[in-house]
Amino acid sequence: MDIMNDKVTRKLHAALNDSISTLTATKNHLHSFQNDLEASVMVQLKNAKAALKGKKQKTEDAMARAEKLIEAKKEETVETVAEWKARHDQKKLEKRAVRAEEYADACITLALCYAVEAESALLEAISARQDARTSKK
Repeated sequence: MDIMNDKVTRKLHAALNDSISTLTATKNHLHSFQNDLEASVMVQLKNAKAALKGKKQKTEDAMARAEKLIEAKKEETVETVAEWKARHDQKKLEKRAVRAEEYADACITLALCYAVEAESALLEAISARQDARTSKK
């Protein structure tokens, strides 16, 4: 009976050691994955902030153009435009069309800049969440 117990005990110890080794390896992989993820987020965040910084002047310029064009658009009432059409005032209608195109361009530029800003904000949120999770440990 001692021989059987000895075999069972060794088998049990071997199984436990294997389980401990597997769990330790899994823990190390998860830790490594988390570190890689944090490093990846930080690199992406750094790149997004650099892109955002590069677009800052472009954003400010587009915002100024859009505001200027909005003011000009306020003067273009439905009645005024109808009058230009009735008089076939091609020059004013052409200027209106150019302003509308410039406004659309400014809005597209702003949308693209805000997309970069949104990406940066999202990465900052992910980074902040990671900080909050790691501080619990």
